[in-house]
Amino acid sequence: MVTPPKDELSAILEERDIKVLIMNGDLDFHTNYFGTEKLIENLEWYGKEDFNNYNHGSLKRWHFTNTTSGDDHVPGGDMRVHDRLTYLRIHETGIYVYNERPELMTDLLK
Repeated sequence: MVTPPKDELSAILEERDIKVLIMNGDLDFHTNYFGTEKLIENLEWYGKEDFNNYNHGSLKRWHFTNTTSGDDHVPGGDMRVHDRLTYLRIHETGIYVYNERPELMTDLLK
């Protein structure tokens, strides 16, 4: 029997000391961010309440440094974070964030 991804992710957050990053492009129609956000808001884990109340229940604007242009404080998307779970809704990209926004991915992976 296959474990549903929601249950697997809940188990990872509850049982392992691993940081989890979930990111979704705001132009991704295959895996739209509405569904992703609903999934993570309903995950059962010890940090659920604090995660969902981060920034008074709203996503917070996330900025990055564009190493190609040298610009810093470039709006990259919106985020919510608590403890080991981080969610990023990345602006102006679809499913292939690393191809469509390589400067953003470079800064994110630093």
